[in-house]
Amino acid sequence: MQRRAALLGHFVLAGALALGATEPPRIDFEDERLSTVWAAAGDLSASREALPAEVAVDDALADRPFGSGVRLSSQDGGGLLYTREGALASDWSAYESISLWIWRSAERAEAGATTIELQMIEPGGGRFWRKLELDHAGWRRVELPLARFGWQQTRIPRWDRIRHFGVFLRDADELVIDAVRVHDDEGGPGPFLVASEVRALAFEGRAETEAVRTHAANGIELVTDAPDLDLERVHARLDEAATYVDALLPDGGDALRTPRLVVFAEDADYRAFAPRLAGAFARDATSPGSGGYTLLAIAHGAWDASYGSDRPTFVHEFVHSYLSCRALLPNKTEWLQEGIANHVQMRFHRQEGLDELVTDAAAQLDDPTLIEQVTSGEPISTRRYWLAMTVAETLMHRERYAADFPDLIAAARANGSTALGPLLAEVHESNYAELFIEWRAWCAEAYAVTPPEPPADAPVPDDPR
Repeated sequence: MQRRAALLGHFVLAGALALGATEPPRIDFEDERLSTVWAAAGDLSASREALPAEVAVDDALADRPFGSGVRLSSQDGGGLLYTREGALASDWSAYESISLWIWRSAERAEAGATTIELQMIEPGGGRFWRKLELDHAGWRRVELPLARFGWQQTRIPRWDRIRHFGVFLRDADELVIDAVRVHDDEGGPGPFLVASEVRALAFEGRAETEAVRTHAANGIELVTDAPDLDLERVHARLDEAATYVDALLPDGGDALRTPRLVVFAEDADYRAFAPRLAGAFARDATSPGSGGYTLLAIAHGAWDASYGSDRPTFVHEFVHSYLSCRALLPNKTEWLQEGIANHVQMRFHRQEGLDELVTDAAAQLDDPTLIEQVTSGEPISTRRYWLAMTVAETLMHRERYAADFPDLIAAARANGSTALGPLLAEVHESNYAELFIEWRAWCAEAYAVTPPEPPADAPVPDDPR
């Protein structure tokens, strides 16, 4: 693939966008009117200045810093420089990487390493971001793949809706940046992880061997090194789950992002994957303690011979991946993600004794207090999954709420939170007291426990008359 970089003039991007241009953004600081394009927030001062030193590289380098750059200074950290509305093309879905030059003084380098973040922000505040540690003196060119930018845990943004580029200084620092470029590899995959990258991350050193198999169809990818996993059987189930979930979702998901499930033959390899995946995004993660996990929209689990290809966690975790991609809901083990995932799991793998569990647990609740706690939008424990599931089912299926369930998901994404109280008021003009009544009715209807039939030889009770 031949790389092409943008050749637009300095800060004529808003006009180019109006004319329908699709070239990647090229950001320099030659325009004297810095404040017309850039804004600052937090503890940050920004000034356009002549470059502090020449760049000791070939003068013919296309993206070599020249002329003026912007000096950023933060006394305590927490400052953000970002482009104003309309300064950048909004659709980044065809671009593969971003590069920039960063200058730091020798004194700053001697004082120790500092951290900045590069951010791409959409309307409403959703953003992709990646941290970058700086420990150098002088000029340094950095190029980062956009596919390795993660997102915050409130809403997942879309690459075709970017409005701002920002540089966030986490620490006290002073630096100069220039020659920011977004690159397009013609025919490339855009800012998305492709199957070969996922395989390489998951199965180090064995990604292209025959031991690793992939089944990709209908926009869903399943990859495994478990020799006995029935790829077609599991993929068909994931496809069926996706079709079911689609009917619950609003428009506006990301059709360009691929829902995935990775199944490891060995449990130890499964538990080692999350920290390695997080590291590829310059983040940290601990090994999961559960039987399945979803991180950065990649679901993963391990082969268990006692379940075979029908392990329930495969469907459960895939639903988390699907909701991240299609509903743009981050997976942070809160009630809505877990409620839907458990609901779909039970459609394929009904848990023995589930009716009794729900009936007995629901009978102990006299008011909506516990429901309010569980649906706060914060992570919940596995022992509350039954409640998250039945609340989600109430909202999906009871006449009072069902028609507006897609709107509830859309509102949760817009709010950056699945806290149910505000959603009940905003979407349904309802409240927890009304929900509690509907929830009890749903539990009695959907989880009714049929009394056991008496033995055929049981004695007939005396007639009380």
